[in-house]
Amino acid sequence: MEQKKWAALKIETDALNPNDGGEIIRIVIIDNSGLIWNEYYKPEKLKEWPDTEQYNGISPEMLEDKEQITQKTKIRFEKCLSKYDFIVCSNINFIKLFLDDLGITYPKLKSTNGEFERMLTYKNIEYNKSITLENCAEFFGITTENIPEKYKSVSGCYKIWACHKSLDESFSILELLTNDEQNQYDYRCFKGDTEILEYLKRIKVAMIWEQRVPTLYYDGRFLPKETFNVFIIGLILDDNNLVDKIVCLIDNFIIGIKENEFINMQKRYKLTKQA
Repeated sequence: MEQKKWAALKIETDALNPNDGGEIIRIVIIDNSGLIWNEYYKPEKLKEWPDTEQYNGISPEMLEDKEQITQKTKIRFEKCLSKYDFIVCSNINFIKLFLDDLGITYPKLKSTNGEFERMLTYKNIEYNKSITLENCAEFFGITTENIPEKYKSVSGCYKIWACHKSLDESFSILELLTNDEQNQYDYRCFKGDTEILEYLKRIKVAMIWEQRVPTLYYDGRFLPKETFNVFIIGLILDDNNLVDKIVCLIDNFIIGIKENEFINMQKRYKLTKQA
C-alpha cells in the first residue's frame, strides 16, 4: 500500500464563524518533515475578539504589525496544501468553514477526533471521557511536558500531528479495511488466539499461522501466485488493544499475518478483494 502524504493543520480565528465576521488569524502546518507553516495575520473586519482571545491567547495588539491575508497568501496556502493527499485537523466542520471562506481548494480532510472515536469503537475500548483532541493526546501519552522544545509554540498543531501518527500506527489496517466505498470488507476483532480458534472451529476452517505466507507450502496446495483473492475476516488484538495480526482467508485457508507483512505482501502480489 503506497504511503500517502499528509499534514496536520491548525488554524486560529477571531470568531467562530465567517458569517460573524470571523477570519483566520493564525495558520500552522506540520508534516513528517517538520514545521512547514507558522504565520499570524491581522484581520480586516473585527478590531477585538475578547471571547476567542481567552481561548487562543491571540490579542489584537499581537497582530498590529502583521499583514492581512491577501490573494497572494491564499495562492501560496493553496499550493502548500495541494502537496498532500489529505489534511488532518481536529474539527473538520470548523476548518471547512474558514477554508471555504478563503475560496481555495484543498485535499480531503480527516479528523483526529473522528479517528479516535472509530478506533475506540472497533477495538471495543471503554472510554468515559469526551472525544476531544486533548483527550486523544492524553490517551497516547502526548503531553505539553513531553512535546519537543521546537514545537512548544505550536503545541496544538503538534498534538494533531502526533495523535494521527499514533492512530495511524495502531489503526492503519482498519483504514485499509474501511476505505472501501462499496463496503465489501466484512471483519471482526479477536482478542488473542483462543478467540480466533473458537471462531474457526465454528466455521470449520483449518488455520495456518505463518508470517511469510507467499513462501508457505501447505500439503502442496497453497502455492505462491501472482495474484491472490483475499478476504479479511478479522483483526487479532494484543494485550494493549493494538492490531497484532490480520486474519485473512486466502484460497480457502485462514492465515494470521503481521500487519507490515500483509502490506508488503499486498504490494508484491497485487492482492485483490474477494467479493
